[in-house]
Amino acid sequence: MVSNACFVLILLKGLRLFLREEFKVNRGEKAIFIIFIDGLSYDLAKRRNLFKDLDLSDLGPITPGIGYSVNQKVELFSGLKPDEVGFFCEWGLKPSFNTTKVRRYSGLLRPIRNAYILDGLIHKMVNFWYDTANIPFHLIGYFSKIKDGLVYSPTSRIPSIFKEYPIERVLVEEYGEDDIVFEEALRRIPEVPLLFISIGELDLYAHHFGLGSEKYEVKLVKTIENIANLVNYYRKIRPQGYILILSDHGMAEVTQGISLNNMEKEFGEASEKTFIYFQDSTIMRVWVFDTVLYTEIEDYLQKTPFGKVLSPEERKKLGVSTPDFGSCIFILKEGYIFRPSFHGLSLRTKAMHGYHPECKSQKTICYFSGSLQDLGYDLNRMKLESLDVFELMRKLLKPWGKTLGRKGK
Repeated sequence: MVSNACFVLILLKGLRLFLREEFKVNRGEKAIFIIFIDGLSYDLAKRRNLFKDLDLSDLGPITPGIGYSVNQKVELFSGLKPDEVGFFCEWGLKPSFNTTKVRRYSGLLRPIRNAYILDGLIHKMVNFWYDTANIPFHLIGYFSKIKDGLVYSPTSRIPSIFKEYPIERVLVEEYGEDDIVFEEALRRIPEVPLLFISIGELDLYAHHFGLGSEKYEVKLVKTIENIANLVNYYRKIRPQGYILILSDHGMAEVTQGISLNNMEKEFGEASEKTFIYFQDSTIMRVWVFDTVLYTEIEDYLQKTPFGKVLSPEERKKLGVSTPDFGSCIFILKEGYIFRPSFHGLSLRTKAMHGYHPECKSQKTICYFSGSLQDLGYDLNRMKLESLDVFELMRKLLKPWGKTLGRKGK
C-alpha cells in the first residue's frame, strides 16, 4: 500500500510539473520564433526601414562568414567556420581522381573555355541535366560537390542548433514557395513553441532580376508584409515569446562581368602536375602543385585590379586556412562577377553575393524582440558577426536542452 501511494504521489507531481511547463509554453514564456530570410542586406533594410513598425531591436549590421550560403548558414546555425566544418563552397577538389578519364575529354573540351559566349551557352544547357557549376569542362573530373550542404535540412549531419534542440522547421526548400511557408507558419504558431521558417525568394529574385527591378520591389514589399503579419499574429498568441529575424548575407548589384579564362594561356595546361583552377561567381580558387608556378600565379593574381588574394593572416581569421581549400583564394571587388555565372535565368546574373565579408553590401540583418542587456550583452561594445548571432540563439535556446559546444572548445 505504501509503495502504491508513493507511486501515485510521484505520478501526480510529475503531471503537475508537466502541466505547469505546458502552461508556461502556451503563454509564450519560452517560445522562440526564428524567421530566416535568404539574402537580405542590412543596407537595404536600414535604408528602407523595412521593419520599422515591428518594435524590434536592430542588432545590425552583422558581418557574415566568408563564401556563399552553404558556409554562411553553417556559421550562423552551427558556429563553425569552413576550417572547422571541413568544406568551403559547394565544390571542392577531389582527394583523388581518375586522371585517365580526365585526360580523355580535356583535349576536346579545353578550347571551349576560350570562347566565352559558347562556353556560357553550353554550360547553361548542360546544367539542366548535369551539375557542372562554372567549372571548366575539361577540369570537371577533378572536382566533387558536397553532399550535405543545407545545415537546417532534417537530413543534415552537420552539428547545429537543429540537432540540439526540438526546433520545428518550415522550409522553403521543402515547400517550394514563400507563400506556402507563410501559410504553414500561421497554422503552426499556436501549436509549436520552437519554430523556424526559411524564406528564399528574395535571394532568387535579386539574382534573376536585380535589386532595382520592379519584380524585386514587388516581391520585397509582399515579403515584408507577410513577415509583419506573422510577427503580429505571433505576439497575440505568444506575447512573451522571442522573435528573431535574420539573414545569411547581403547582396550587391552586378556592374561588370570579367573572365580569367586566360589562366592556361599564361601558365600552360592545367593538370594535377601544374595547377587546377575554378572561378565561381565571385571567388576563384587555384590549387598549385609546383612551387615556382605558385609564385608566378600568386604574383599574377595580386596584380589583377578587380580583386584581391587573401593573405595567410586573412585566411586564418576568416577560417579558410586549410590548404585543401586552394593554394590561392582570389575574391572579386563588389559589383564584379566572373563570366559565365549561373545564378540568373539568363547568362547575366543581375545581383550577387560572396564578396569579402567586410564589404558594405554584404552586411546582413538581425532583429530581436527581447532585451540584449537582460541577456548580458554590452551594447556599447557590439560589432556583431554571424558567430555572435549563433551564440545569441544558443543562449535563448538553452532552457530547451544542453548547449551546443563549438568544435575544439
